[in-house]
Amino acid sequence: MEKIANRILEGMKQKGYTPADLSRAAKVSKSTISKLLNNQPQVGSPESLAKIARALGIPEQEFFMDKGIMKDTPERRRDAELLRLEKLHSRLPKEDREVLFDFANMLFSRSQGQKRKPIYEREHR
Repeated sequence: MEKIANRILEGMKQKGYTPADLSRAAKVSKSTISKLLNNQPQVGSPESLAKIARALGIPEQEFFMDKGIMKDTPERRRDAELLRLEKLHSRLPKEDREVLFDFANMLFSRSQGQKRKPIYEREHR
C-alpha cells in the first residue's frame, strides 16, 4: 500500500497537483485520495486506482501490481510495454507510424538472425 502512496505522490509532484487537483482530474473523491496517501488499508477500488493512474499519466498496471490485485509477471510487463507503445503510436502522424513499423520489423528481423535490406535501399528501388 505504501508503494501506491509513494507512486501517487511522485505523480502529483510531476504534474504539480495538490490532492484536490488530483481529485478533480481523476474524478475521485478527496477522501479516497487522502486515504490512499495515508496508506489506509482497503481503500481504492480498481476503478478508482485506474482513474488516478490515468490522471497522473502512470501505467494502470503498476498501480494494480503494487496493490496486489495483479501479480507482476513477464506477460504483464510485456502487456504494459505494449500499452505504452500503443499510446505513442496513436500520437504519431500516419507517415511516422509506417517508419515506426519499419524500424520494429528491422529490429525483429535482426533479433531473429535474418538479414534485410536497409530501408534506404528498399525506398530507392
